[in-house]
Amino acid sequence: MTGKRKSRLFLVALLCAAVVSVGLFAPAAVRAKHPVEPPGSANAFLDRFIGHWIGEGTAGGTPISDDLVCSRVLDLTFLFMHDEALDGFKADSGAR
Repeated sequence: MTGKRKSRLFLVALLCAAVVSVGLFAPAAVRAKHPVEPPGSANAFLDRFIGHWIGEGTAGGTPISDDLVCSRVLDLTFLFMHDEALDGFKADSGAR
């Protein structure tokens, strides 16, 4: 190995050690931050969607008609949304 290659490998190893040490000794620096909104507020917002909704209007000038049914599932942890356009398009989604 040449001197340049040894010094480059040393720098790469040093950089890797620095990244690992930040993760080990400063876990707050690499942890996900908590959302500003508390879970109770988020749930109160999502709970407003629970029920059976029929929406009619236009989207980009095209008339639309949708049927939306929302309910809590899996021990009330998730909000399940079933959206069905009255012309046949269907979509399911969920939120926690």
